[in-house]
Amino acid sequence: FPNEPLPYVMISLPLLIRKDLERAKGYLEQGLALSPDNSPIKAQFFAYLGEVYYKQDRVEQAFAMFDSTLLINPGDIMTLNNYSYYLSLRNEHLDKAEKMISTALSVDPNNSTFLDTYAWVLYKRGEYSQARYYIKLAIEKDKDPSGVLYEHYGDILYRSGEHQEALKMWKKAAEMGGGVSEELNDKIQSGKLSD
Repeated sequence: FPNEPLPYVMISLPLLIRKDLERAKGYLEQGLALSPDNSPIKAQFFAYLGEVYYKQDRVEQAFAMFDSTLLINPGDIMTLNNYSYYLSLRNEHLDKAEKMISTALSVDPNNSTFLDTYAWVLYKRGEYSQARYYIKLAIEKDKDPSGVLYEHYGDILYRSGEHQEALKMWKKAAEMGGGVSEELNDKIQSGKLSD
């Protein structure tokens, strides 16, 4: 079905997961061209293209794709979460990031990924007490918490002045693995966050 957009999504997803970004982008662009305006499938193509562009460090294009997704489907909770998280990583538009992740959490309040994103946005805004509450909640709600949750918890604790507890969380994050930052070993070795 070369003139139907759905197969292009189905082909591109495994490529995106395997980080074969150029091939995924090619299929996504083909499918996007076949998608009706303002359709849910078109929003999905924008969202996936946003992921590709972000992973290629083409941030402006990625954010434009996420904005296009949300114009068509303002309730796309995965895009709301991912876009919010990416903004927080870049320390940009934190008010917008908080609004987006709050919307996602209103739909799925027990989602540990969303809770982690919310904690991270609050952390970036310097709201450490609230961030601590939400990161603890994220860990509680996750059946198998990843190391990244504990690393985030350690960072929040460190900024809250609890340096020994932070070090414990960073060590736990290193033991668990799973999405931890390249800086984690430096944090453990030095016992502190770099500014």
